[in-house]
Amino acid sequence: MDKTMNRLQNVSVNNALLEINDWQCSGDVDYLESAVAYLQSAIKLEEQNNE
Repeated sequence: MDKTMNRLQNVSVNNALLEINDWQCSGDVDYLESAVAYLQSAIKLEEQNNE
């Protein structure tokens, strides 16, 4: 995997984890929706890498 793609994927997953943590603290579902978006971004990067 390209180092830049790997870094971007790690950033996306880390951001998702932060959003999940915020959701756990607040109970606000908006954080979960944001986490899903970050994870979808990480999945797209993985798919692009496998092409």
